[in-house]
Amino acid sequence: MLEIKNVTKSFDRPLFKEMSMTFQETGMYVIVGKSGSGKSTLLNILGGLDNEYQGVIEIDGQDIRQIPHYIRKYIGFIFQQFYLIEEMNVKENVNLISYFKRIMISKKEYYLERLKIKDLQRYKTAILSGGQKQRLAIARTLLLNTKIILFDEATSALDNESQKYIKMTIDDLTKDHTIIIIAHRLSTIIDADEILVIENGKLESKGTHKELLKKSKVYKGLYENEERM
Repeated sequence: MLEIKNVTKSFDRPLFKEMSMTFQETGMYVIVGKSGSGKSTLLNILGGLDNEYQGVIEIDGQDIRQIPHYIRKYIGFIFQQFYLIEEMNVKENVNLISYFKRIMISKKEYYLERLKIKDLQRYKTAILSGGQKQRLAIARTLLLNTKIILFDEATSALDNESQKYIKMTIDDLTKDHTIIIIAHRLSTIIDADEILVIENGKLESKGTHKELLKKSKVYKGLYENEERM
């Protein structure tokens, strides 16, 4: 279990104050809110990239700042910007992770097939579409098999086909992992186990998509604005 306990973060102004959230060992959790509400900062804190905050974040009861190699042991990051080595082909980019951690070949083949990049393995990454590159970056991260996977707007600019393949993969992962996603495109996350709404530096509300449409004016407003676009 991953827990945020009364976490406060400030830059030149308070970004969020005494934030508390709980993420179970499995399931898909989505953090939403207006631009500038601190979603990406919160994800960086959860991932151990930013330790300048007040409060405590614990995994299984242990402060993450006290866990040696916390990021390497527990966290898989999928950012908005993904980094591939264009001199390598798809297969070489995927296999890059095996230099750092042993992986089962059956798992690798599964993700390549699930994300529909298996037939692209000998292609140089420079010629891939944006959606194909993102699917490759996601496959490479998933092969780490970390307990927690953090997505920072990972599907925000993808075509519908790529979104479909990624969603199927995420649905599978939620059975054994904690998946935490930041999303602006709310239509892609309506099946989340829990959606957490940030507003004015606080956790305004949480629940399923249907629950939040009824009880959260902030969430309903975000969703209806997207529907009109």
